[in-house]
Amino acid sequence: MDNVLIVEDEPRFLYFLEEALEEFSGQFAVLTAGNGEDALAVLAAKPVSVLVTDLNMPKLDGFGLLARVNERYPDLPVIVMTGYARPDIRGRLPRDLVSFLEKPFTPDKLAQAIQSALVRDAPEGTVRGISLASFVQLIGMEQKTCLLEVTAPGRPKGILYFEKGVPFDAVFGSLTGQEAAFAVIGLENAGIRFLKPPARKVKRRISVSLANLVLEATRVKDEGAPEPPDDDDDDSGGFSPAFSAEDEPDLFGDPDAPDDGETFDGLVAALAAVPGCRAAALLNRAGSVLGRSSADPDLNMDRIALAAGETLLAAREVARALGAGGCSELSLRMPEGLPEVMVYVAGGSADFSVVAVLSPEADPDRVRRELETLLADLFGRHDL
Repeated sequence: MDNVLIVEDEPRFLYFLEEALEEFSGQFAVLTAGNGEDALAVLAAKPVSVLVTDLNMPKLDGFGLLARVNERYPDLPVIVMTGYARPDIRGRLPRDLVSFLEKPFTPDKLAQAIQSALVRDAPEGTVRGISLASFVQLIGMEQKTCLLEVTAPGRPKGILYFEKGVPFDAVFGSLTGQEAAFAVIGLENAGIRFLKPPARKVKRRISVSLANLVLEATRVKDEGAPEPPDDDDDDSGGFSPAFSAEDEPDLFGDPDAPDDGETFDGLVAALAAVPGCRAAALLNRAGSVLGRSSADPDLNMDRIALAAGETLLAAREVARALGAGGCSELSLRMPEGLPEVMVYVAGGSADFSVVAVLSPEADPDRVRRELETLLADLFGRHDL
């Protein structure tokens, strides 16, 4: 009989799931663990067909557990449970993540996910465990700050750094920033290990959103991009010259250089100063935040701009599917009393778009006209 291992640190919820799944005892047996360390002990002692795990746990959390599972049991199907889910990332999780359950969920829903995983794990339709692409998107969804070491046979060691779920920097051989991140995320049969986060502030050298980073990494991989030069002449598996003698990755760059996303802040500040506009951000074609400005500390413009930019990209796909050339403007209307968000092409070019958060009492048409007038002037005076 198949064994299903459920890892959850809340004893009452774990007991509830175990009792509720008793009616399926003729199909699979339920094993339990309260944290990642206990789960690894169970996996070492008994065969497990499906792993169901929470992410936020003491001792070894779900991320640490998945990293170990990826290394030791790469073909084990995984079902992830979490109490926090970002819809923009959840909708882009690759299919190799067997199932994703947002708490609260019913035992029947969990049972259906387990049954589906058991069927798909048959020899004629084997589903591998979680991939690196899925793993980093879970990091984004949970807004986790961490430093990952990624290894693959015959390739340089890679490093990925995330700050509150946002990809900040990467190192791969002699590559850094986005170029390194594309190569690392595209690695096959990758091993994952958590490193101690850097003590110093990390300058952001990755400007694209996590979703676009994964999509671009997949494209680069599919097109067979050339391998990066491996400057490491040491066959012992040590760090390449992209790392310091103290084995700390070179994730700092020029300490006086602005973070990606700061260069255009002065320009965007002029947009945010338009009456009726609470905040603004400027994006490039790929959805990267080039600059943002907000006088409201409660507005996370990075998060708003990235999500709105991805929504615009999706709207453009819809427009093209309908035979139109693309979507040039998008209006996101919120419930009464909340601000409207406008996203539209800037400067008469499809290379840039503006995200504007309006005050609840603002006249959207008036704000739009003033923004467009200002944009025409700004784009005429700035070499973008």
